[in-house]
Amino acid sequence: LQGRVFDEVEGTMRPEGPQLDDLPEDFRAALAARPDAERFFVGLATFYRKGWVAWLDGAKKEPKRAARIAEIVEALSGGIRQR
Repeated sequence: LQGRVFDEVEGTMRPEGPQLDDLPEDFRAALAARPDAERFFVGLATFYRKGWVAWLDGAKKEPKRAARIAEIVEALSGGIRQR
């Protein structure tokens, strides 16, 4: 690449998909209470994280939402990537 000129480009990189800070408070708190589930969730590919969040978002009312959160956390603790 001798003698070539390159332009500088500025940009910002951000992780793709839902991150812990983007999650609903109730789900984030449940994950924080189970560090194994939280670690597994963070390590998942975007596709799987989006799938869990979308399924949770389908339950707007209690107690269904709380039941889904419990099911998701249990699945993540067991190393399950998707429902």
